[in-house]
Amino acid sequence: MVNVYHLDTLIDERSWAVKQSYGDFCVFFERVLLDSSISYSKLHFFKQSTGSTSSLCFEEKVDFISETSINSAFFYGRANPEKKAVEIYRFAIDNLTEERVLTIGLTIQLNAVDTRLVAISDRYCVLFLANPDQAGMSYFYSEIFLIDAEERKSYKIADRFSNQADFFLNLSLLEIAGQGEILIFKSGRIQPFEKKEEWRLSKNKRVTESWRIIDLNHFVSNVKGNSNHNSILEQVIPSNETMDILDNGPGCLLLSNEKFDNGLLSVYSIDLNNGHVNKIYELKQKYHSLVSFNGNVYGIVERKNGKAYHSLADQTVYLTENELLLYMDNHWRITFIVSDYRRYNFKVSNLLNNETIEYVSSKYFFDPVKQILLLY
Repeated sequence: MVNVYHLDTLIDERSWAVKQSYGDFCVFFERVLLDSSISYSKLHFFKQSTGSTSSLCFEEKVDFISETSINSAFFYGRANPEKKAVEIYRFAIDNLTEERVLTIGLTIQLNAVDTRLVAISDRYCVLFLANPDQAGMSYFYSEIFLIDAEERKSYKIADRFSNQADFFLNLSLLEIAGQGEILIFKSGRIQPFEKKEEWRLSKNKRVTESWRIIDLNHFVSNVKGNSNHNSILEQVIPSNETMDILDNGPGCLLLSNEKFDNGLLSVYSIDLNNGHVNKIYELKQKYHSLVSFNGNVYGIVERKNGKAYHSLADQTVYLTENELLLYMDNHWRITFIVSDYRRYNFKVSNLLNNETIEYVSSKYFFDPVKQILLLY
């Protein structure tokens, strides 16, 4: 069931750079823009079970906040220019407490804008330090650390995998899959549409991407040097094709593959328990793109005044007219249009009883797993 909440306590003029969902909580991170720098000053919480909101100010500004939200804690970092270091903290959502984890000394000038922090569990996070000057650099990142909040120690990932340094130092994606026990890595800093255009213009055979799927505990053990576990899947995608994540479900991952030479589109399911790969769809490219909602894959055809969503499972078609589709399954459909005043006009439709409720809001946050729509 889709639940809609109005959060009147949030002021829509503020900038909300990060909005994440943690268990019973949705968290909004208030951003401060000053000259060319970005920092975070305040947290706003929405508790779904009670419908209540609360706020908490950071004692000092925060330079970057961890991505991914499957856990009950997040990590954040502050630059310490005087010590030439970065300080990492962990924040527990359930009791709203923070703790300092460790300090990492820097050998380069910190580029906070391109620095990434990814929480892969309540205990571990991965810190990506970007090269300060990207021009002429072989790698996008200068160093990558696995941080253990219980041991209060860090491990240099590229040093542990010296023969695979280029894979990790050019990572473009790190996601959590399954119930939080699987990690997905993608190396090769190019988007699918960019790679397709590069191939169309120059047939550049050097533009590749690499994917790796591995059990989280196996990855941690490998980094710490305690073992040498194999990945569930390792795949190098050549220059004339691309791969992308369509759906990240509890036990199954859906990936799309497009071959540029013959326009062939394929959809694969990967069993995250055993790595078994199954091709579930293969079709000549008559769609502009593919999208998946709750495991149901749709081929999208661009129309003059909207889009046509073709279900690959049963060939039913849903047409949009000057509106954008946010979510759809057998029970619910959420669409919206953006007005001239930057207002979102939502329609939440119950497909079982043909009832539609309309909402208007300046900003929104939608969690497709919990099926909650927050308007503010």
